Amino acid sequence: MNRLILIGLIVSCVVIVAILWLIRSRRLQERHALIWLVGAGVIVILGVSSSALEAVSRAVGIAYPPSALFLVVVSFLGVALLECVMTISRLTDRVRTLAQRLAILDERLDALMNQDHSGSDPLDGDASSANRAVDEFRPAATHRDVGP
Repeated sequence: MNRLILIGLIVSCVVIVAILWLIRSRRLQERHALIWLVGAGVIVILGVSSSALEAVSRAVGIAYPPSALFLVVVSFLGVALLECVMTISRLTDRVRTLAQRLAILDERLDALMNQDHSGSDPLDGDASSANRAVDEFRPAATHRDVGP
């Protein structure tokens, strides 16, 4: 076994153990860990099975099979990076939407508080108008809104 392949195997095994520990300690969700576990598993399989690694290197046109292993690693990291960027983009959109809804609700609440001429807080007694204003902007639960 080539030293380069051995290093790849050791690193992949360490990644698998680290991912499992992160899942167990609830620092990483299973849906995000899946791509890491699959990638590390493929690297371990290619590192252990020299015939599979040679087949991949021949299919890609790489003369030195350990280089094919690192091409797989780089490809995996690209996919993992793309998944992270997509998650960040989705969360950025959600934060912007929530900030806009919060600003609208704050403005409506200020308008309702200023509308009260008697000096009492409209949220203390009959808060039906304030509740209607809040309910008006409360979104219906959708499949997209459910989850972290």
